[in-house]
Amino acid sequence: MPEADGRMMLETWCKAAESAFKIRHDIAHGVPVNAEGAVAFNRNPRWHGELRSREHTDFWADEPVLKLVRDSMAVLVRMISELQNGHISTDDVSSADMRMKALRSAASILGDPSFEKY
Repeated sequence: MPEADGRMMLETWCKAAESAFKIRHDIAHGVPVNAEGAVAFNRNPRWHGELRSREHTDFWADEPVLKLVRDSMAVLVRMISELQNGHISTDDVSSADMRMKALRSAASILGDPSFEKY
């Protein structure tokens, strides 16, 4: 796509979706550990110094963070659904559009879902 608001929207969406999938993988494949009133999902932990083919990641999940992540993922689903169903097109989205504001916020939250940030 040429440089335009529609391309920026798709790039932002893809970046946010990549972060969302990392969170999903941490929850689905991570080892849950009770930590300070929250649950930390540790994926590929190196408990005894063993070598892993993938990096260690973790996701700290307490109720406010899970709500932020849920709402952000809902923005992604709604945006891609509206595009797929033809309710909006990439040409309809401008950088000042409310949908873009919601998408940028979702990308920010999913990129660093720590509650202290919000």
